[in-house]
Amino acid sequence: MPDAARFNGAKGPEIVPYQEAGHLERYHVITTIVMPILLIVAGGLALHYGLHPGIGKMIPITHNFSMTLPLLVTSSLGGASAIFLLVELALHKQVKRSYEKAFGTIFYSKAVLRELVRMGLQPNGRSDLISVEEYRDWHGNMEGYDLVDFKTQDDVKLGGFWREQVDSDDAPPAVILFHGNGMNAEDMRPWMDYYWDLGFSVLSMEYRGYGISDGETGGDNAEMEAYMDAEAALKFVMDKKIDLTNILAHGYSLGGAYAASLGGFFGVQTVLSHTFTSYADVMEHLFPVVTTGSIMEAVEATYRQGERDSMIADVKLKTDGWNSFEKLQKDTNSSSIQPELFIIEGEKDEIMSDKFGSTLHAGRYTDRAEQHKYRKVTVAGGHCNATNFLDDTRAKDSHFTFLQEIGLL
Repeated sequence: MPDAARFNGAKGPEIVPYQEAGHLERYHVITTIVMPILLIVAGGLALHYGLHPGIGKMIPITHNFSMTLPLLVTSSLGGASAIFLLVELALHKQVKRSYEKAFGTIFYSKAVLRELVRMGLQPNGRSDLISVEEYRDWHGNMEGYDLVDFKTQDDVKLGGFWREQVDSDDAPPAVILFHGNGMNAEDMRPWMDYYWDLGFSVLSMEYRGYGISDGETGGDNAEMEAYMDAEAALKFVMDKKIDLTNILAHGYSLGGAYAASLGGFFGVQTVLSHTFTSYADVMEHLFPVVTTGSIMEAVEATYRQGERDSMIADVKLKTDGWNSFEKLQKDTNSSSIQPELFIIEGEKDEIMSDKFGSTLHAGRYTDRAEQHKYRKVTVAGGHCNATNFLDDTRAKDSHFTFLQEIGLL
């Protein structure tokens, strides 16, 4: 995961005032030594006076609650220390790093971080109590769409719903839709119908271990398996005699990483909705006392890293810690075709930071960010309200313009 200095301004100004004028070491001492000691002392005194309420004069706090003066002082000191420490850990990466060094064996052990990574990245697919056949019996029919199968390069059979534009005189474009975690292909139905009405052939696929697809989720090779699943969906569409330049990848939430892989490895035009820059970034956003560096180390220790030849083109599929920013930004994109990018973010997204969309947009367009600012739209609602886009005329107009400019409409 690159640090902010490598983002070429994509992350905006860094918060670094504590590093200036020689203040860094003082903050290290305060956060790694003084504050924990104050917490321990205050906690111990509070416990002592809590167990011996008869010590000292009682001071009324509320109508029904009183505390001794020592307990009030130590509790207040402990609470203030805890708040101060949490604020410093949340705001300043260097403080978090120093805290990790001082207390890493206790609070930031690799075992704890690896479990955090597995918990956060564990795909929520099909229940072990339901077989693929049973799931297909229940969910294998979708009016207007055909249930199709295609295989990954490691021979896992995936399923999806496909609808092809056959009455068009021109070669119609196609879109591949990638759903979020805990969802299925059918949950993308509003988007499927939206793109169909625009004249796209539509494939909504399911990842291995989900719904109508074989395989299992959450293995040690989960990142590379995700990229192979996306590659298999792309091959299915290309086998329909649809040119690579006429294909769009649209990913929501976790599906954004799948869509970004097609953009980064193959140059497929990309739409990312309510998604992240990298897994380390979203984990730091959700757990602000953990640094991206620690999470990246845990990701690399949890999942096998490496590269694999593509079965479509002369490119390598490479693991990078689910880093969509690295795949899509102008200077590091590995494809010979530079993908165009459209971002949809939620106004009140409680899971993805509003900085992620801006970072992805700025990383891709750099000096053209202002020119292409319409290629990032914000829609009402939170993380689970992505389809609010379909009721937002302004957002749809921007999206329509984007599709026209890249030649898909």
